[in-house]
Amino acid sequence: VEGDEARVEATVTVRGEDANDVQTILDAMDIFISASGTRTEINTSENIKYWSTSNNWLWSRHKLVLNNGTEIKSKVEQISINATLYLPRTKILSLNNKYDDIRIISCKANTLVVNLRSGMLKANAIDSDAHVRIKYGKLDLQYLGDLNLDSHDSKGKIGNVNNLIIEDKYSEIELGNVESFEANLHDSDISLGNVNCDALIKDKYSEIELGNVASLSADLHDSNLFLGNVSGDANIVDKYSEIKFGHMENGEWNLHDSQIIIENASHLKIRTKYTDFEMKDVLSVTLNSHDDDFKINKIDYLKISESKYTDYLIRELNKSMDIGYSHDDDYVVERSGKELSTLNFNGKYTEFRMPLPLSTSYNLKGTMKYGDLKYPKDGIEETRYVKDDDEFEIEGKAADGSEFLHVKIEAHDCDINLDN
Repeated sequence: VEGDEARVEATVTVRGEDANDVQTILDAMDIFISASGTRTEINTSENIKYWSTSNNWLWSRHKLVLNNGTEIKSKVEQISINATLYLPRTKILSLNNKYDDIRIISCKANTLVVNLRSGMLKANAIDSDAHVRIKYGKLDLQYLGDLNLDSHDSKGKIGNVNNLIIEDKYSEIELGNVESFEANLHDSDISLGNVNCDALIKDKYSEIELGNVASLSADLHDSNLFLGNVSGDANIVDKYSEIKFGHMENGEWNLHDSQIIIENASHLKIRTKYTDFEMKDVLSVTLNSHDDDFKINKIDYLKISESKYTDYLIRELNKSMDIGYSHDDDYVVERSGKELSTLNFNGKYTEFRMPLPLSTSYNLKGTMKYGDLKYPKDGIEETRYVKDDDEFEIEGKAADGSEFLHVKIEAHDCDINLDN
């Protein structure tokens, strides 16, 4: 211990029906202090080997056995040791307890280590980095520096934290704002304020609620993740989860059988199977899709490398749509904007409906085998049209000579409708 001396005040309480038995228990209890170099240990022990009470409607039986073999057969109602430690600033303060509480009024140790089972940890001012391991307990912590939390089947409220690392199973924990957040969770319920830097999450079966986040990296399995805004990148690998966002800048997602709801985003790169999407306002999406469902209110740029068996409902597409390969999809674009410059489609067995902007001249190049192609006639001058049984080719240039909007269609057994 550095600086002034340490002091411990302890109160031992034993309540029972036999005064001699009470005194025997009191005499067996120990509080001892040992020091070696700069290390000081304070230990308490009730020295109880076994304690039980059996009841039925006719009788009750009480038995307590001390570590020295003494048997107490009278009824013992309470045994407790309450210790208060007064410490100068220390390098490391380590607290261990079972079946009772730890309360910290103030702590100015460089590092605080707590190991608690079946008790409450309550602290109002911890001016140190804290390492807390808790099982079947409760947390009430405020004013922390960095926190490394290992919790199991516990509940708690934690105020603002500088940097938080949490390993948890089966707990319910509510936290304030943090600088950075790293979590490995299993079947937990975690609520968190804003994360000013990075959030790293690995999870199964949990419900996680975050405020605004600077950046996010998440590996999820059957989770519920609800976020505010992500000002930077949001990278997600997921199976079977429900994820809700506010705004995000950039995202790279690999999804399987997920549910995604997002208010708005700048740039998204998505590889997905069996997922339902709801997007309100997106600048650009690069996509590889298999048997998904997309509902997009507004998007500027959509680029699809490959899509199979997917349904698309797009309320408004403004600037560009590039479909590398579509197989047995269903596209409904209700409105295309005046700034639309590119529409490229290559596919088989797909239904595609997208009205080109009204009163807009455009350039067209199309190759069809089977299927049907409808296009507006008033914005184009046909320069080539060749039909041979179920195959035909068409080329046309914009009626006003402009080069702004280019449409290219390569389709096999598709129903393409570009007309209004």
